[in-house]
Amino acid sequence: VIYANKISLFPIGTLLYVGIGASAGKVGYANENGYSNQQITGLIPLNCYSRFYFYYLSALKDKIRDNAFFTTLPIINNAYLGQELIPFPTISEQHSIADYLDQKCSEIDELISIKQQKIEKLKDYKRSLIFECVTGKRKV
Repeated sequence: VIYANKISLFPIGTLLYVGIGASAGKVGYANENGYSNQQITGLIPLNCYSRFYFYYLSALKDKIRDNAFFTTLPIINNAYLGQELIPFPTISEQHSIADYLDQKCSEIDELISIKQQKIEKLKDYKRSLIFECVTGKRKV
């Protein structure tokens, strides 16, 4: 956020929303205080749980991006983003939903990591097999 040549610090919990370019619509969550460039909009949730809205905006990424103003690149400005209707469940519901999604997404990420490791081992085996066959070290 820039105000009259003053750069403001985004606090922990700020949602970092990409508003322009190939990554428009992507959302991140600030685990630390930080700054950004003008392509990132800092959304500082007030009276709500930012992890819930991180998941909400992540789920709507394609919808918002597809309806964004386009020239050469998609542009999601603050006025457009401000028109998006956002649900407002109770704080306890927001925490429950976000905590559940944190747990499930973590489990899924772990499974993905295990599968990626297996894929890398199979790729290594494939490269090794090709090398051995073309160099005559393995009889076909």
